[in-house]
Amino acid sequence: MAGFRLFIIVSVTVVIAGAVFGRFVSSHEAGPDGDAVAGALVSEGRAFPESSRVKTPSEKNASWGASPFSTDIPPAIDSRKRIALRRVKMEAFRYQTPPAYDVMDLKTLTNLARQGDVNAMVQLGEQYGSEQDELQQDPYYDIKVDPNATSRRYFQGAIREGYTHLAAVMSRKSFDKDDLVDAYAWNILAERMNDKSNGNFYRERQSFDRMTQAQKDAAAQQLALITEQLGPYFYSHQ
Repeated sequence: MAGFRLFIIVSVTVVIAGAVFGRFVSSHEAGPDGDAVAGALVSEGRAFPESSRVKTPSEKNASWGASPFSTDIPPAIDSRKRIALRRVKMEAFRYQTPPAYDVMDLKTLTNLARQGDVNAMVQLGEQYGSEQDELQQDPYYDIKVDPNATSRRYFQGAIREGYTHLAAVMSRKSFDKDDLVDAYAWNILAERMNDKSNGNFYRERQSFDRMTQAQKDAAAQQLALITEQLGPYFYSHQ
């Protein structure tokens, strides 16, 4: 009788131990909740230093908004932000291109530009000039091309098609890069085509007042090169 009781006690103990062990294994297989663990560590004062701590899922999600063009941003979020910022730039430079062009991919824009679509040329010129890193996510992007040279080529193509405001835009872009010679050359061309939209900007900053005669001579040479690249029509505006 005593042996039977001992057998029952041992059996019950084994069953209970098995259940406890099963719950332990299943909890470790599922893995701890990152946010819960991090919160517990912080509350106990045992959180890792920021430089070495692995970010929790919520922190990773929050970090997506740190840079609008980061390659770590999910495509959907990145696309929305990029298009919104693109529209702001198009309006800031007074391009007056339809918003529909903001969402077109490179292949569509390139095909339209080849057909003489000025809005597509303007869009491509701006994107290659200011969104070089982001364009690499587009499967149609050719990494072998020089994005700055490509931007200039599309802008010049649009000017040849009659979109003369781009001369003023090119001047401001060169000025922002501290290239006074190129900025001066483009501004002269813009004003000769009756686009004086940069007048107040440059006057308020006295931007060209500090140029040396050598720089102005270099700008004159640059202007001659620009008009040569643009074609015969623009020789009459020198």
